[in-house]
Amino acid sequence: MKKFKINGFTKQVIDEFFIDNEREIWYLILDAIEYCVSNNLDEKQVLELEPEVEKFFVFRSSFKDTLEKGITVFEKYEDYEQCARCKLIMNSL
Repeated sequence: MKKFKINGFTKQVIDEFFIDNEREIWYLILDAIEYCVSNNLDEKQVLELEPEVEKFFVFRSSFKDTLEKGITVFEKYEDYEQCARCKLIMNSL
């Protein structure tokens, strides 16, 4: 789980953070889902935002939808290796 420090905690600041760090966040999401699948867990914290200590998790109930969204995001960056990784994880669910 990775911690990020942001300057403020408004919706705009958080939205900008997720836009500016989209690709890195999706790598963290995939890592967390893989960890859950490998260790038979239902949830895992992906990241934490400071100074307010806001935590973000992945949940088994939404793994498939999250991975489908991940494929869309990685296609945008032409990161087809990560698209394949998403599909591989989906096949193991």
